[in-house]
Amino acid sequence: MELRDNQMRLTNVEVLWPRLDKPYKKNNATGQWDPTELTDGEGAYDVILKLQPDQAEELGKKMSAMFKSNFADKHWLQKVRDPETGGDSDVPVKKWQDLFKETEDGRFQRKFQIKTYGTPTTKPKIFDKHFDPIGVAEREPDFQMTTGSMVHAVISVKAWTFGSKCGISTRPDAFMVLTRAERKPPSDGQAKQNYFGDLAETKTQSEGEMIFGDQAVPTTPEPVARKTIEAASPFPDAEKKKDIGIHPSLDGGIADEIPF
Repeated sequence: MELRDNQMRLTNVEVLWPRLDKPYKKNNATGQWDPTELTDGEGAYDVILKLQPDQAEELGKKMSAMFKSNFADKHWLQKVRDPETGGDSDVPVKKWQDLFKETEDGRFQRKFQIKTYGTPTTKPKIFDKHFDPIGVAEREPDFQMTTGSMVHAVISVKAWTFGSKCGISTRPDAFMVLTRAERKPPSDGQAKQNYFGDLAETKTQSEGEMIFGDQAVPTTPEPVARKTIEAASPFPDAEKKKDIGIHPSLDGGIADEIPF
């Protein structure tokens, strides 16, 4: 499938904090992102991708060209959060590096997000390397992309306006999963706090626990039926399909700068 003018293909990029299995929306009471309905207009799919410098530069130039084309008389401002105060401020975009967060390993990361817009068809497509769709609810209801997974991605850029503000958004369109990283346990800061461990009462074992308590629980996943997909894909260099084993599925991120 040929890419549209506003699309770009990113190869061999790393995934961080993906929320692509279903739409999520911010819970203002808890500060967490909760799953929501496919048609919830406030829901969104998002993921952070870590790009190589040349990929980030190409994407940054594509975004800059679109901004100049759509907003020739405007100054490009983007919201930046101060890590010390937590406050947001509008900062001018002067170079492509301003559109990304540079990481310690020399790569550049950016969030890619798309709203549901009240329809289930905005969900990004996810394929394995043979172009079989993965994450299909009927086949893999518990599928989640995981932090650390490696993918090829097709993304799109889109101009937006909201009141007196304007900018360029980056949206996820499709992914080819190359490797699925293992789900990592929560960090110490996210770990469940045991405030009442010294006050807890001993739980009486059930009959089943007394009989089978020392037995390991098998975790072999159910096989996933696969079929060849003949439809065109955004990744024309796919490998020829072979029978493959099923990998365990996996995790999810942060708020978006685009106000709609």
